[in-house]
Amino acid sequence: MSESIIDDEAFERALGEATTLTGDHETGLFGPDSLMWRVGREAIVFVCAGRAALLQSAHPFVAAAIDQHSNVRNDPRSRFKSTFINVFDMVFGASEDAMSRARNVRAIHDHIHGSLPEEVGVFPKGTPYTAHDRHAVQWVHATLAESALKAFELFHGSLSPEDRERYWRDSLRFAALFGLEAHAMPTTWRDFDAWWHAELSGPRLGVTSEARAICDSLLLGKGSTRALPRWYISLTAGFLPPHLRDAYGLTFGPMDRRRAETALARFKTLYPAMPGKLKHVPTYHRALARINGKPAPDIV
Repeated sequence: MSESIIDDEAFERALGEATTLTGDHETGLFGPDSLMWRVGREAIVFVCAGRAALLQSAHPFVAAAIDQHSNVRNDPRSRFKSTFINVFDMVFGASEDAMSRARNVRAIHDHIHGSLPEEVGVFPKGTPYTAHDRHAVQWVHATLAESALKAFELFHGSLSPEDRERYWRDSLRFAALFGLEAHAMPTTWRDFDAWWHAELSGPRLGVTSEARAICDSLLLGKGSTRALPRWYISLTAGFLPPHLRDAYGLTFGPMDRRRAETALARFKTLYPAMPGKLKHVPTYHRALARINGKPAPDIV
């Protein structure tokens, strides 16, 4: 088995790493005192969800897998919604539930493989891909961790260097749920940040026609979905590195910039005044109820 592929043995080793130093079953893999919960509970992380989705799709393997093995062109939001459902269940779920969710995701990915329909970056046309490709999985994990922190810090201020390191240690445990062993990952936030910026400008990313179709469906409503609000499209465009934004065909001129700045200013005024039941994602509230032995809160 190629070292570039996360095989079953590597996946189980990584899950073993994820279960070390955990609390009790009900607390889950992280718990209320973790930075993973503190950042991940914030509903405002969805401000950067479009950015995370497009950064993920900038990896040719990810774009091909999404385009060829899902209904993303007709229903892009359901696909990305399912991603966040899996993420939240892993982060906030009881230990066994998080592990079960990880194995379910792994089983789905077992059937996702194919070949690239076009040349992009260092990858020739016809390059085989699999959802278990180590770099592709690492990239998806990185987009989730970095984008969540970016959104959090937009509204809560920068974490201290010590808290950033705590957040990254939590992120390593989260990465293990996808089969990424700690020794194959940057060990500190500083190392990760250097890796992240190198990858953004590196040869393994590139916006393919499949990635542009995902962007068009997700943001612009081409296909069977409605376009997202213009302010959200402008925010997403502004959050992307310029070379990827241009490759996706998104604009960020003066009007887009004003629209994004106005939206952020309004959020920064309104968000702090919102009650916790609205500011924090439902999975977080259910997790607190579980830990405290209380009934799960109603859907409203």
